[in-house]
Amino acid sequence: MCVQGQTTSHTQRFLMSVYGRGWRKVKLALFTVYVDDSGTSPDQKQAIAAALVVPALQIPRLVSAWDTFKAKREFNYLHAAEAAAKKGQYKDWDDAKVEIVFNRARQITKNFGTAAFAFQVDKELFDKEAPPEWTSTGGENHYTWAFRNLLNQMIPWAESRQIPPFEFVFDNAVGKDRDEIEMLMAQFEAQHPRCFAGRYSFGCKGRVPALQCVDMIAWSCFAMSRSWRQNAPYSNLAKTTIEDFAAYQDKKWLRYWVYDADSLRDSIKEDVNDVDGVERRKNWHTKYLSEQKINKTKRPKREICPC
Repeated sequence: MCVQGQTTSHTQRFLMSVYGRGWRKVKLALFTVYVDDSGTSPDQKQAIAAALVVPALQIPRLVSAWDTFKAKREFNYLHAAEAAAKKGQYKDWDDAKVEIVFNRARQITKNFGTAAFAFQVDKELFDKEAPPEWTSTGGENHYTWAFRNLLNQMIPWAESRQIPPFEFVFDNAVGKDRDEIEMLMAQFEAQHPRCFAGRYSFGCKGRVPALQCVDMIAWSCFAMSRSWRQNAPYSNLAKTTIEDFAAYQDKKWLRYWVYDADSLRDSIKEDVNDVDGVERRKNWHTKYLSEQKINKTKRPKREICPC
C-alpha cells in the first residue's frame, strides 16, 4: 500500500512554515483516514465500516468550516442517527432544521473529503459461512471484518495514486472493540511495513469534525443496507443523504461494497486452501497475543468524550 515517494515542494513549504528546519523529522502523512461504524449493536443484522479520506492540508479548513456551521446552527456535535430521530440535544429540532443541518454537513464532507469508502457485512451470513480459524485469528466482531475488507479495497486505490502512508483516526473504542482494531492494524503492518504501526489513534467524535462527517456516511449506508437486506423503512433524509454522496464526482467519490454469499464463500475457499498462509497467520496471532500482555500496560487512557 505505502508508496514512500518524495513530498511535493508545496508540502515541504507547508511543513517548514510549521516546524521550521525540523520539518524533515516530522512523520509525514499527506492524508488522514477517519473511520466509523454503524450497525454494531447485537440486535442489528448488518455491520458497516466507513472511511473518509481527508488531505492533511484540508483538515484545519474543515475544522474551521465545521466550527462556524456548528455555532450558526447551535449544536454541540452531530450524531446522524440521533439528529435524524430528533433525540437528545436535537429533541427540539423541527424537520426543517434537520434538513438544513444535514444539507450543510454533506456539503462540508464532500468539499474537504477526497474520497469515501464503505463496506457492509451481513452478520447472519458471515456467522454461517465464516470458519472458526477466521474468527479465532482475525477477530470475532463483524465490524472488524467490515473494516478489514474496507482496507483491502483502499490499498489498491492508494497504490494507484501513489499516496504515501495514511494516518488513521478511529472513533473512540474500548475493550474488545479496541483490541481487535489494534490487532487488525498490526496484521496489516506485518504485510505492509511502516504503513500502519504508530499511524493510528482514537478520537472523540464530539471533538473531531471529520469523525462526525464519516458518522453521517456510515449512518446513511447502514440505512440503505437495511432497506436492501431487510426491506426496512428508509427515511427520505437517509435516502437523500446516500444519494447525494453516491452521485458526487460522477459517482466516483463514494465506493461501497458488500459481501454476498458467493463472494464470501470464494474468499473462504481461497483462504483455507492456502495452508501455509493459515499456519503463518496462526503463528503470528499467538506471538501477537503474548506481546500484547506487555503492550496493554502502556496503552494511552481513553479520552473522556462528551458524546
